[in-house]
Amino acid sequence: MKLFKKTAMITSMIVAITVITGCAKTDEQASPAKQLAHITAESAKVGFSAIKGMGGLDEQQVECIESIDVQRLESKLESILEKDFTKEELAKLNEVYSSDAAKAFTNYGRDQIIIAFGGTIKEPALEPTEAQVKEVMAFSNTELGQKYTALNDSVEEGSMTLEVNQFISEELAKCHVDIAM
Repeated sequence: MKLFKKTAMITSMIVAITVITGCAKTDEQASPAKQLAHITAESAKVGFSAIKGMGGLDEQQVECIESIDVQRLESKLESILEKDFTKEELAKLNEVYSSDAAKAFTNYGRDQIIIAFGGTIKEPALEPTEAQVKEVMAFSNTELGQKYTALNDSVEEGSMTLEVNQFISEELAKCHVDIAM
């Protein structure tokens, strides 16, 4: 079923949010790479929620989307992160992403994606304060922030963006949902 021809934006928005923020609660005992991979994989769920919110899906498609397990994506992302970052860099990324500023940025961004694709939010997150935006942007301008952004911006083989795109495309195909990625 052809559904939405414009939705490469979903992956772009997911990655844009995770480039500068984190949102999912992670297992603090997990390795730094696993923690960050978990944040990114959980963010993919936002894209699936946005797709569900757009309407035009039958009951089987909705049930299929709701049953998508992001564990396989998380494992692939963990491998990429372990290859491209040191343990110290990953620990710093997780530290940044657990900050109040990053959480505010993420919660607001997540809600904006869902709303942009026709979904509704019972209790919308507040827009980040100017100070929170400055804190997140200051990190984005550091050497580590730029390195992480470059990895996310890349669509080369082995990049996080490519893995997220492929995962979303494969899972939606299994659900017989056809969108342009």
